Amino acid sequence: MLTPFEKMLFVMLALFAVGATYAGFMEMWQVINRGQGKLALNQASPARRQRARRLPRPAHHAQDPPHDQPVPSGGGVGLHLLFSG
Repeated sequence: MLTPFEKMLFVMLALFAVGATYAGFMEMWQVINRGQGKLALNQASPARRQRARRLPRPAHHAQDPPHDQPVPSGGGVGLHLLFSG
């Protein structure tokens, strides 16, 4: 059982989280609407879908591993490059 102080603290933190989420989404909305034109939220036009179907698919490269072998993860190479300054 939580004490009255813990209950009040929980409600206050929950309200803060909801407010921070709202502020974050409003900022994202403003950034998106800052661009040119309107954001197309509907399906892609039929002409655009047809054009996408005609695009060539990328060729298989010789250095790509076969599909039956696991792809090596590289270990900590990314972190080493990140911190090697």
